[in-house]
Amino acid sequence: MESWIELLLRDDGTSLLGWEDESLLPELQAWLAEHAVDRLAGHPDPLLARKTALLALEHGERWVAHSEMIASAGG
Repeated sequence: MESWIELLLRDDGTSLLGWEDESLLPELQAWLAEHAVDRLAGHPDPLLARKTALLALEHGERWVAHSEMIASAGG
């Protein structure tokens, strides 16, 4: 998940799934936003669960929230 999150946030399905399966990206993002956030709560990277939760937002809203989250974390 750590290595995929930035690709998922950018909607880069081709790099993650390949051309043939790129259409599955929205379904993967929705599943992760619904099921993975709670499971990542204890992860060593405290922002990983929060970044995963951003997948529930539309692309434009996601990047505004991502920028605010990174700024508030001091990054």
